[in-house]
Amino acid sequence: MKTEREILKEQLDKILTKEQIVSDESIMKSYTTGWSGEKFSDTYFVLMPENTEEISSILKLCTELKVPIFIQGGNTGLSEGSIPD
Repeated sequence: MKTEREILKEQLDKILTKEQIVSDESIMKSYTTGWSGEKFSDTYFVLMPENTEEISSILKLCTELKVPIFIQGGNTGLSEGSIPD
């Protein structure tokens, strides 16, 4: 039986290019760690959609699979509110 992560990845591969799906933990760390280094999160992927069609498809997919999404902008806030819990 496939894991949630495997199912999600298969479906994301139909929407985004492999360059738009980040799964390397060393790269994802900058998106999942707050500026203080004290707050961090675990996530399956960091996605880099390039247009509204891709964003819409990702949102529909994650809603269907009941996978939480956390939208992140520039990750420049000092409140660490952009780091998913």
